Amino acid sequence: VAKRNGDEDELIDNIDIGGPTMIRAAAKNYEGVAVITDPSLYKKFINEYDENKHLKFETRREFALMAFKKTAQYDMAISNKLAEDFGDKTLTGFTTSEGHELRYGENPHQKAIFYKTNNKDGISIADANVLQGKALSYNNLLDADAAWKACSDAFHSITRMNDKFAVSVVKHLNPCGLAVAKDQKEALELAWKGDPVSAFGGIICFSYEVDVDTARWFEKNFVEIIIAPSFTQGALNIFGEKKNLRLLQTPINEARSTETVIRSISGGVLVQDEDTYVDNEFQSVTTKSFENNKLHLAKFGTQACKHLKSNAICLISETETEAIWLSGAGMGQPNRLDALRYLTIPRFNLKDNVEITKSVLISDAFFPFRDSIDVANEFNIKYIVQPGGSIRDEEVINACNEFDIAMCFTGKRHFRH
Repeated sequence: VAKRNGDEDELIDNIDIGGPTMIRAAAKNYEGVAVITDPSLYKKFINEYDENKHLKFETRREFALMAFKKTAQYDMAISNKLAEDFGDKTLTGFTTSEGHELRYGENPHQKAIFYKTNNKDGISIADANVLQGKALSYNNLLDADAAWKACSDAFHSITRMNDKFAVSVVKHLNPCGLAVAKDQKEALELAWKGDPVSAFGGIICFSYEVDVDTARWFEKNFVEIIIAPSFTQGALNIFGEKKNLRLLQTPINEARSTETVIRSISGGVLVQDEDTYVDNEFQSVTTKSFENNKLHLAKFGTQACKHLKSNAICLISETETEAIWLSGAGMGQPNRLDALRYLTIPRFNLKDNVEITKSVLISDAFFPFRDSIDVANEFNIKYIVQPGGSIRDEEVINACNEFDIAMCFTGKRHFRH
């Protein structure tokens, strides 16, 4: 499976029967048998195997457990592949590496372990090459993954630029900065400008190679982790002076492959597909038509808003150089009215030389009442994108018509709890 996409007959023919059977039989009889299923066990076996050809009972039992884990991983690999090929959506299991302990969990008094699952293309945060820095914590990995996904989606959302550079800045799982530009420095500065207070001590991801000029930029701007496809040697030399700074090297996500997301609750687990949907259908529903020259902002915006914790509202703006960026965001609120009035607008108002009438407001879910439109009108917002689907859609549309606001529906909600 790993080497080639074989046909069904080839896959079935290569399922091993005898090997797993012998391993399981040996493991079952650990009182009298030592079963070795990984080269990493050779040294321990050699050191403990005495002249009487005896191996400690505890070691035999340890080896037996590892053997059962090995055959379980093998069976899961088979069942996962066949379920994929046969269209079976049943959760069969996950093949993982041996876990390693992290610095700590969500808080220093909590323990945490990281397990790497098998990844087909080897492109992910879990597969990243850690070039330097202190050990990663539970929160570090979550934030790094969020930054990497947001940067990847932002990069792919803009198709009108041949040469483009994307940068994301994440704090506590939320993008506080996101930008795509034709110039590397502009992309970085716009992403940081999105919310410079929150960006301090955050995680930043680049879609492009980090060079000396970019590395020097961080002499005055502190982050915990920098993620990029590559780093020049000059940049590595500069970063090398910051021993605690983590550098993660991995390409941005090109495949947009389906990912299984697992979360635990008390007494069970929840499993779903990652939200990799890209909004391409924007239906203008108001008297004032949603202009075609704003659709690229709408597409970028729905991808950006998708990564904000719900309820989420954001404003997307464009510079004179056609760079696109997250100019205001409100996230993680019990209602989107507060997200708009008390977070998105105040953050936007901190920006210089940005016109709100030319910016596009994005909502991750429908507006249940017209009150959000009333607030949008207070601040002279003229373009709105939302999924639609409320029983009061007509009321919301009428409010937009009343204020001469253009609004379009996407038909897709993007909650991120």
